[in-house]
Amino acid sequence: MLLNIGIIGGGSVGLLMAAYFGRKHEVHVYTKRSQQAGLLNESGVYCDVLGQVNLRAHLFGGALHKHDVLFVTVKQQQLSTVLDLLEELSCRIPVVFLQNGMGHLELLPKKIYPVYLGVVEHGAKRASDTKVLHTGRGRVKVAAYKAEQSAEWIADLLHEEDFPFQAEGDYFNMLVSKLMVNTVINPLTAIFRVQNKFIVKNTELRSLASKLCREASQVFQRSYEEEWEHVLRVAEQTGDNYSSMLTDLSLQRKTEIDYISGYVLKKSVSELPYHQFVVRSVHALEQLDGEGGRV
Repeated sequence: MLLNIGIIGGGSVGLLMAAYFGRKHEVHVYTKRSQQAGLLNESGVYCDVLGQVNLRAHLFGGALHKHDVLFVTVKQQQLSTVLDLLEELSCRIPVVFLQNGMGHLELLPKKIYPVYLGVVEHGAKRASDTKVLHTGRGRVKVAAYKAEQSAEWIADLLHEEDFPFQAEGDYFNMLVSKLMVNTVINPLTAIFRVQNKFIVKNTELRSLASKLCREASQVFQRSYEEEWEHVLRVAEQTGDNYSSMLTDLSLQRKTEIDYISGYVLKKSVSELPYHQFVVRSVHALEQLDGEGGRV
């Protein structure tokens, strides 16, 4: 079945999804910069494992086209702007939010359109406004948040062997599982400026990672042993990748630390010294980068 798919966000995840969806479906990408929209309309998106894929691009901020489903791939910091416009337009399109962390749960609208939540396990890196690298294969998991239908219809229509979708019944557990990985790997790789594999290979980093995992497991009442095994597995599978938080720091962009590790702190009833340290450390690095204080 041919779908008309909208994607808000021209970052790494947005471009990766546009490339894979664009092979079979009509894809519209909404970007915040007219320059990127123009380049995408002119040449499409290039994915290193797929080649060139055609799509249509628009500057985000005006009317939405009619879509069968809309994916929101912007980072947490830009989400409030997107939500304001969707509410202003009284959007009734099924929307899938694909943000890191869980801070966005408190921002999501309560009165309009069917809402789904998802997590992206793929590794992706935007090489330019029109080029994306698929750096690690995984799955896209989707669950209903505020919708009459389960997420099965989305997974069934979009699942491909090389880009699998999986419907989940419990959005909260789905997000917590991803958060447990992000709250360990992202801040440590960002602070120490290393690839994901050093969470496993470096004994000191591995020890710090274990402490972060144990704290988060206590907050969400998860099995530390199971979560730690999951963290190590993901770190190994994505070993050559640089985390999104490290990428943000490298480009002197604000990170999502408050929506990831900060969310763990917010939900805890006790002190979490390792989480408190990494949140403060990442904020210190953001400030130093902004002040030109690092060499």
